[in-house]
Amino acid sequence: MKRIVQLTTYPLKSPRHGGQLRCAAIRACYRELGFEVATIAAIHGTDYRPSDLEGDDLVLPAGHAAFDPRLARFIDLQSGQLIANDDGATWRAFARTLDRLAPDVIALEQPWLYPAARRWIDARIASGAAAPRLVYSSQNVEGKLKRDERPEGARDALQDDAVARVERLEREAVCHADLVVACTDEELAELRAMDDAPQSRAWIVAHNAIAPFEADPQRVADVRRRLGLDRYALFVGSAHPPNADGFWRMLAPSLAFLRPDERIVVVGGVVNYLRQHRVYRAWPAIDEPRLVTPGELDRDDLVALLGGAHVVLLPITSGGGSNLKTAEAIYSGRPVLATPHALRGYGDASRWPTISVAADADAYRRALRALLDRPVPPPPADHARCRAEVTWARALAPLARAIAQLVPTTASAIPAGGDIRERLGRIQATIARNGGVDYERLLERQYTRLLRRGDVVVDIGAHAGRHLARFVDSVGREGRVLGFEPLPDMHARLSRSFGAAPNVTLHNVALSDADGRVPFVHAVGSPEESGLRERTYNNPGAVTPTRIEVEARRLDSYIDALEGLRFVKIDVEGAEMNVLRGAVEVLARHRPVLSVEYGRPAYGAYGHDAWTLFDFAEEHGYAMYDVFAHRLDRADWAVACDSIYWDYFMVPLEREGEFARAVPPLAPEDLA
Repeated sequence: MKRIVQLTTYPLKSPRHGGQLRCAAIRACYRELGFEVATIAAIHGTDYRPSDLEGDDLVLPAGHAAFDPRLARFIDLQSGQLIANDDGATWRAFARTLDRLAPDVIALEQPWLYPAARRWIDARIASGAAAPRLVYSSQNVEGKLKRDERPEGARDALQDDAVARVERLEREAVCHADLVVACTDEELAELRAMDDAPQSRAWIVAHNAIAPFEADPQRVADVRRRLGLDRYALFVGSAHPPNADGFWRMLAPSLAFLRPDERIVVVGGVVNYLRQHRVYRAWPAIDEPRLVTPGELDRDDLVALLGGAHVVLLPITSGGGSNLKTAEAIYSGRPVLATPHALRGYGDASRWPTISVAADADAYRRALRALLDRPVPPPPADHARCRAEVTWARALAPLARAIAQLVPTTASAIPAGGDIRERLGRIQATIARNGGVDYERLLERQYTRLLRRGDVVVDIGAHAGRHLARFVDSVGREGRVLGFEPLPDMHARLSRSFGAAPNVTLHNVALSDADGRVPFVHAVGSPEESGLRERTYNNPGAVTPTRIEVEARRLDSYIDALEGLRFVKIDVEGAEMNVLRGAVEVLARHRPVLSVEYGRPAYGAYGHDAWTLFDFAEEHGYAMYDVFAHRLDRADWAVACDSIYWDYFMVPLEREGEFARAVPPLAPEDLA
C-alpha cells in the first residue's frame, strides 16, 4: 500500500479550527482512496494539550533560541526553520519518523515545514533512494496574508524581513511541488504566478467545506433554554484577531440597536479578542448584556445553536482562502448575513438563496435589524442542492482525482478505461459466442461483492423483487433494505414475499424530484417498462400504455432513515435524473455507491441526452464506471453510453479505492 505523510503545524486528532478541519478531511479523502496516511504535526511548546496529539507528532521546545518572541505571528515559520536548521535531537526525531514511514508522497499542509521536508528529501536522493512526490496544499497565499495582517505600528525591518521570508518559502514550496492545491480560484492564479514553469506540475482548486450535520429539534430547545435565548444572531470564530476586528468593524459603534430580548451569541476563541477590542472597550455597559458567550461547546451544541439562530453572522473583512464558517452557515439553511469577503471562494451571492450581503457597517446593521424583525423563512426549494455543494465530498473531488492520477495505489489502483472501443468489441464477440448476456445477473455479481453484513440498501424500482431478494441475503439480519415500487399490484406482490422480513421496508411510491400525486404510465403487458412517462418500448405491439396516478416522493424525504446507506439501485425506465435530483442531499450526506440503468429509449422520453447523467455525476463528486467495473472518463463515456450495455455504477470519488478493491474490473470474457 502506498503511503502519504502529511506535514502540519497543528495536530489532527481532535480537529477544531478551520485548518485542522480541512487537513483532517483531506486525510480522510486520502484514506478512502486506499492510501496509508500518517501525519506529523510540529507543535510549538504547549500550544496543544497532550491528549490532542498523535503518535508521530513532534513537540518543539517553546524556549528554543530559534523562537523570537518579537515574531509571535510567525511561530509556524520559525517552527519549520528550527527543524531544518537543527543538528540535534529535534532534527533526528523528525528525520527518523520520516525514515520509518518511508512516504511515497509528502503532503505539505501550508508551506511551513517545507525546509525540513526539503532537507530530508535531499538526503534521501543523495543516498540513492527514490524521492517522494510532493503535494503543496495551501490554505491562503501566506505571504500576502502576513503582509496584510501586520498590526499597526509593527511595520519595522524585523517584521518586513519575516514577511519576505514567508514569501520566499511559499514560492519554493510551489515551484518544487508535483501538485499544488488552492482553496479558491483567485489564490490558485496567484500561486501559479509565482512559478516560472507552471506546466511542470498539476494545479487544482479544492474549496473549503464541511461535514454534513443535522440539528436535533430537542437539542435546539434545550440549548435555547439553558442559555436563556429567544431571538438571537450567531457568530462563530476562532482565536484570530481579524475575526474580532471584522465583527466590530461591521457592528460599530455599539450593539445598542438590538432590542432587550435580542442577543448575539459568540462561540469560539474569538470571544477574548472581542472584549479586548477598542470598540467594545468604548461601550462595555451597552455591549456586554447583549452578548452571550457560552464558552467551549461540543459539536452537537454548536449545531443546535446554528439550527435555532434567527440569523448567522459572517462579518469577515480580511484574510485569504475561503472560510469554513461560510459553508457551515449555508448548510444550516438559516438566514445568513455576510460581507462580500465572506463569500471568497463561494462565488456570487446569487448562488446561495439564504445569504444577504452588506458591504459597509451601516448597511450591515440595517440588514441585521431587518432579519431579526422578520420570521425565519423555511429553507428554499433548492436547499438540498446548496447543501451538497458545500460538503467535503464535493469540495475534495478534484483532489481525489489528482492524487489518484499522481500516485495510483499499488493494492487498489483505480482501473482506467483502457481502449474502450477494443473492449466493447470483445464484449460483442463474447455475446455473439454465448447467444446473449444476462445483465441483471452481471449486476448482481458486482454489487454482492460490494455489500457487507449490516449495510443499508435502497432498491428504487423494486418490481418483482429479484434484486431485493439478493440485497436481503447480502446485508443479513443486521442490515436493512428499503424497496420502492409505484405499481400497486407489484407492491402487493412484494408485500406478500417480503412483508414478514423484519429488515425490509416497502414503499408504494415513485421516487422523483418532487412530492405529491403524479400521473404514471402502467405499461400493461410489459410492466417492467412502466414509468412516469411513456418511453420507447422494446416490443411496442405487446404493450398497452395505461395512465394511473401514484404517490411520488423524493429520496431526500427519507434521509433520516438512511443512516449507514451503502448502495442504491435505480431502475426507473428513464426517470433516473428525476430520482437523482430528488436525492442530492442523500448523496451529499451518505455518499452511497449507485447502480443506474440509463439508455436512450427510456431517458429520451424525459428530454435528456447521454451527457445528462455523466455531468450530474461529475457535479456531485462521482465517477462513472460501466457494469464491468471499468472507470469511464469523458472520452470513454462518449463511446460507451448507448452502445451495448445500459447499466453503470456511480462511485463517490473519495470511495474509488474502496470500490476498486471490492469490485475489481471484469474482462469481457468473464461473461461466459
